[in-house]
Amino acid sequence: MATKSSVEQSFLTAFENNMADPSNMDKLGIGYKAFMESGNTQVADGLAVYDPTKPYGMLWNDIEDTYFRLGHSIPTVQQQMRRVVTIGNPQFGGSVYKYLDADDSTKFEDGSDATAYVSNAAGTYQVMVEIPKCYTHRYKDGANNYRWMSIKNFEGGSTDKAFRMSGWTDSGDGTDEAHESPYTYISAFEGVLYDGTTSNSCIDGTGNTGANTANDKIISTAGFKPWTDETIVTGRTLITNSGGKQFDWHRYSLMRMCFEIEYLTQDSQTAIPGYTENTSGANFNNDVMKTGLTLSLGNNSGSASGSANHIAGGGDGGFSGVVANSYRGIENFYGHLWQWVDAINMSNYVSFICGIDDTFASDSFVSPYVSSGHTQPNTNGYQSKVTADYLVEAVGSSSTSKVTDYYYQSYENRVLLSGGGLDDSSRAGLSSLSSSSSSSTVYWALVSRC
Repeated sequence: MATKSSVEQSFLTAFENNMADPSNMDKLGIGYKAFMESGNTQVADGLAVYDPTKPYGMLWNDIEDTYFRLGHSIPTVQQQMRRVVTIGNPQFGGSVYKYLDADDSTKFEDGSDATAYVSNAAGTYQVMVEIPKCYTHRYKDGANNYRWMSIKNFEGGSTDKAFRMSGWTDSGDGTDEAHESPYTYISAFEGVLYDGTTSNSCIDGTGNTGANTANDKIISTAGFKPWTDETIVTGRTLITNSGGKQFDWHRYSLMRMCFEIEYLTQDSQTAIPGYTENTSGANFNNDVMKTGLTLSLGNNSGSASGSANHIAGGGDGGFSGVVANSYRGIENFYGHLWQWVDAINMSNYVSFICGIDDTFASDSFVSPYVSSGHTQPNTNGYQSKVTADYLVEAVGSSSTSKVTDYYYQSYENRVLLSGGGLDDSSRAGLSSLSSSSSSSTVYWALVSRC
């Protein structure tokens, strides 16, 4: 006999506990109605049975700041995210070399030693996180923000933009199989410089600019301090040199959606604490960490902390808090260093976005860049509302409510950064965004990732 899921039972319990208060019933009804009409349930013995190939997601009411889980509770896409050793980026012409152990990234799946491949000074191999092709649907209905995803297509869904390649056109069901990648990839680590000019080896970043765009490249490998203090333009070129593309708006949006649905929150700092609290005069030499502090987590999510890890990461040991985190293998998915986000440009608070397989360019506001038609706020603050596509709609909240992360802005032509840095405290987080920098901005706390 089928038994009630924890999701359904939580709704039923909530209804029983709140029947005396009609206003509470209205709020609960939003989530329960969507839950029961989602197409995820089959009824057996009067109880719900779930099909994990069908869509699942969440509903966030941005007035009441309440969350409801929609559909089944099995994160089928997230469960298939995994670290893999690659040559280049397989989505853009590279290839998969070998998958890493699910619980220890110093080993391959077969148990053999992977150390020389995950920390590859020769610059031949990289470590990426592979995400399987999925179908998504994000929309708003008043204050209700709906996020749906599935490993299989569903009514109203379409192939997520992170998987769409050149020539993609909607065939009528939100897909175009001939022009879609079966996987998308996000670098497991922040970008490390391979010095092809002098040493022909990966080198530690110094917090100073100076890469040679003709010979050098940025890759994802463990054991080196990230290369910072380059513009978004230089980062783009250096990653292209390694056979990939700079981290972009589409992969960022997919990563953010995966996290929100899995953890049923936008508060990434509470769910997976990050390196954000080093607020006492932090600097590059003493406090920026080497990549790979989360190798022992494998594909699991979690954090690394303590002065011993601070020393192991190349610091002076003077900080004992969290020094790295990982979401499903993506190390420092927020915090530590601000990350450039490509494929999106801002002009006077309006965003222009291009496809993942288009040619990325800063300060471009013509095809293939297309206006979002949305004007973002012209004041800094904690985000209180976002559009269905994660553009900032309003500020005026706090670090403990609504989106929980900060938004910085500036007028004229701007580019985008995400995540916040090691000294940004409560302002940092997965949803933290800054459109206050130009395409010529350099700083020791700004990094590119593949």
